[in-house]
Amino acid sequence: MISIIVAMARNGVIGRDNSLIWHLPADLKYFKQITMGRPVIMGRKTFESVGRPLPGRTNIIVTRREGYSAEGCLVAGSLEEAVEMALRDAGKGATGLRDAAGAGSRTVGDAPDADNRTVHDAPGAARAGNDPPPRNEIFIAGGGEIYRQAMDIADRIYITVVDAGFEGDTFFPPIPEREWKLTGEKHQPPDDRNKYPMIFRVYDRKQIA
Repeated sequence: MISIIVAMARNGVIGRDNSLIWHLPADLKYFKQITMGRPVIMGRKTFESVGRPLPGRTNIIVTRREGYSAEGCLVAGSLEEAVEMALRDAGKGATGLRDAAGAGSRTVGDAPDADNRTVHDAPGAARAGNDPPPRNEIFIAGGGEIYRQAMDIADRIYITVVDAGFEGDTFFPPIPEREWKLTGEKHQPPDDRNKYPMIFRVYDRKQIA
């Protein structure tokens, strides 16, 4: 299963100057909880904003820069190559993007403290109160261009909506209602550690008859 995981403001902003705009420990914790032990794909700029590999996960960097390397990470020249690497790592062994999402599916971006991009604190947070993530799930974690490419191949989207407006230069693409179904939602009010209210949502791609 191919999943996108992202935090965005209510106006769609996900970053400014190649970095996150907010620091929300609840969102950071969720990212770690959901992705731990699974492959995580990100673009070079996103990885460099993180500054280090995410521990406990296979880190795969997408870049067109020849000869690029980062200690503790795999490097792919395209999102398709990165997904194939991740699927092998997850033990699925698919040979292409269409195989990746599985039968019955229309296969069609961390900041400093990177190990912490999360959605909420509750037990069962993986599905906003529903089932935990599949063991063969792989995650796409940005940035903006990687997300745009991934929208055509993803099966699921984990999205933290930071319920405030921000100025930024990077946006998450719209989620078309005709293709996606909201399958989980949880609201979290602000508190002494999390300045803004958040809505933690899970979308699954609609099945085509």
